[in-house]
Amino acid sequence: MRIFLSGRPHRYENISVADGKKQNGLATDATRVSYINYDEEDQMEVYGYTWSSFRSTLTWLGVILTLGTLRLVFHWYPQWLLYATHTPCSLSTATKLLVVDNYLGRFKTYFVKEVKTISTDGASPASVASEADETSTKNMRDVLFQGVRVQLNNGSSKHIKNVRAVWIKKLCYIWDEDRSEFVKLAGLDKGLTKAELHGYTGLNEYQQHLRRIVYGLNDIPVEVQSLLKLLLLEVINPFYIFQLFTLCVWAAEGYYYYLVAVVLMTSFGVISTIIQTRKNQQNLRDTVQSSDVVTVWRGADKYEELATTKLVPGDVIIIPPHGCDMHCDAVLLSGTCIVNESMLTGESVPVNKTSLPRLTGVVYDPKEDINHTLFCGTKVIQTRFYGNEKVRAVVLRTGFLTAKGSLVRSIMYPPPADFKFDQDSYKFIGILAAIAAIGFIYTLVLKIERSIAAGDVAIKALDLITIVIPPALPAALTVGKLYAQNRLQACKIYCINSRVINVAGSINCVCFDKTGTLTEDGLDMWGVLPVEERRFKVAVKDTTQLKREPLQLGMASCHSLTLINGALSGDPLDVKMFEASGWRLEEPQVADQKKFDLIVPTIVKSPSGRGSDEERQHLLRHCRYAGLFAFRVTVIVLSVMHRLPATE
Repeated sequence: MRIFLSGRPHRYENISVADGKKQNGLATDATRVSYINYDEEDQMEVYGYTWSSFRSTLTWLGVILTLGTLRLVFHWYPQWLLYATHTPCSLSTATKLLVVDNYLGRFKTYFVKEVKTISTDGASPASVASEADETSTKNMRDVLFQGVRVQLNNGSSKHIKNVRAVWIKKLCYIWDEDRSEFVKLAGLDKGLTKAELHGYTGLNEYQQHLRRIVYGLNDIPVEVQSLLKLLLLEVINPFYIFQLFTLCVWAAEGYYYYLVAVVLMTSFGVISTIIQTRKNQQNLRDTVQSSDVVTVWRGADKYEELATTKLVPGDVIIIPPHGCDMHCDAVLLSGTCIVNESMLTGESVPVNKTSLPRLTGVVYDPKEDINHTLFCGTKVIQTRFYGNEKVRAVVLRTGFLTAKGSLVRSIMYPPPADFKFDQDSYKFIGILAAIAAIGFIYTLVLKIERSIAAGDVAIKALDLITIVIPPALPAALTVGKLYAQNRLQACKIYCINSRVINVAGSINCVCFDKTGTLTEDGLDMWGVLPVEERRFKVAVKDTTQLKREPLQLGMASCHSLTLINGALSGDPLDVKMFEASGWRLEEPQVADQKKFDLIVPTIVKSPSGRGSDEERQHLLRHCRYAGLFAFRVTVIVLSVMHRLPATE
C-alpha cells in the first residue's frame, strides 16, 4: 500500500495499518522507505536503525574470532556493520540512518550517519560575552528562553530549542515532527517575502549566538588527512590485501626476485598516490578557505566589526564603497553594487546588482531575484548610493549552503562518472576468480591423488590463484594514472579526481562551441557589415569611416557600459563595439560611489568632440529607443570539432 505524507510518498512493504505502530495518526514500520530531498536532483533514500546490544556482542565476538578480518570487511562495506549491530526502526526513534544515493538508478552509494541533537538550552550569557551587565544578561536570558526560528527547505519555519538533526554531504537535515521526515535546513532564501527580508534590522549578539549554534561557523572546511591516515586507507584496499596474500605465497615458494620487484613497484605507487592526494586536498583547502572582517549592523546606529566566519543568516552587513570579497550569500536592501561573478560563471563581465524591491506578499525567489543577490566567492567592485548612505545587505546563506559551498560540495562528492568502469572491473576480476577456483580445485584433487605432501599441495594450489589473478594489477593502474596526471600538469591541467582519467581515455570526439572562450581572453573586432535596403554592403573594417551613418551611432550609443575608475566596464562585446566606433564615453564628474540614481545622463561624444545636428538627432533617437529595440549585433565565431584518432 502507499501512504502520502504532505505530498511525499512513503512506501510500506507487505504490512497493513493494523500491523504497524501508530505515530501521529499514521502507520509506521521499520520496512518503510523514506526520502530526503524528494523529487529533487539529490533525492536519497533513508532508513532508520537503532543500536542492539545483542547483535553488537555477537558481531564483535566474530571480529575477535576472525582476527580482525570481519572488521576489515565492514570497513569496505560500512552498511554491513550497521546491519550487524543495529535493528531497523522508524525515523522518529532512529539513532543512526542509512542513506542510499541511487545515482540514475544504476549506481548506489551508502552513507551511515549518526543522528545528533541540536540544543540551545546549554547557551548562557557567559558563553556569549565575558563582560555583561545586568540589563544585557536579562536580555540574553529572554532570547535564550524564546529560542530561535529557522527556515526549512520546504518553505516552512521551525522553532528550535532541542531538535534531532543529521549531517549528510555537509548539509544539515532537521527532524520535522509534523511531517515525520528529515528536512534540509535552509537560510533565509526559503519561505520569506521580500517585505520580511526588508524587515531585518540587524541581529543582536545573543540572537546571533543562537543561530550560530544551529548553522555553525560561516566557513567551508576541507579536511586535509594526515599521511598516516592516507596510508592506512590506501593499503587496506581489497586489491592490496590480496597482494599481501600473494606475497606470502611467493615467499613460501622462494620467488624472491619477483616478490621484491612487485613490492618496489607497489610501494612507489602507494607513496605517489598518497602524496598526490594530500597535495590535491591542500590545494582545494587553500583555494576555498578565506576570511575577512565585515561591518554588521546591530540596529539603530550601532555597528560592529566582526569576523566573516561568525556571520549567520539574518545578519545585516555593510558593503564598503570600494567593494569587498563576499563570504556569504546576501540580498541587497539598499543601494546598488557592481559585481565580478567570474568565480561562479566564468565570465569576467561586471554585473550590476540592485536593491530588492519592498513588496508585500511576494516571496523571495533565488532564481527570479538573482539581480538583487550577492553570491559568496564573488567580488564587489564598487557600491553606489545617495551621498554617504550605507549600502546594506541581509545574509541569506552561510557555509556550505552558499553558492560557493555548493560548488565545493560538488567537488568533494562528485557524481560517479566511472561506475561503469568499476562494474566491468569487478566482472573481470570475478571471471578470473571463477577460473582460479576451478584450477584450484583441479590442482588440489590431482596433487592429493599423487600423494604429495599437504604443504606442497596447498602452496601449489594457492600459487595458481596468484597466477590467474595478476597481483600487480592495482600497482600498474596506479602508476598509469599518476603518469597521466603528470602529463596533464605539464599542460597546466590539474585533475582533482584521478578516477575520471579512465573515463577520459575512452573519449574519441571533443566538440567546442567557441574557440575564443578556450584560447583567448577577450574578443577582437574584425569589422562590420552594413545593410541597406535589405542588402549587405561591402564589409568595413575601419568603423570610424562610417561618419554620419546610423550604424556608427548605434555602435556608440546602444550599450550598457559605465566607467569605473576611469576605465570602460561592461560586456566585452559592448566594449569592443564602442571602442571600434571611435567615440568617447563621459559621465558626470562625481565620485563613482555617488552615481546612484543620477538625473544627469551618460554622454557619448564623437572623435571630433562635437557633432552635426543630424548626428545629435540620430544619437538621441537611438538612446531613446535603446531600451525598447536592442541594437542587433551578429557575432560569427568558429566552431571546432576535433576528432581524436581511433585506437587500434
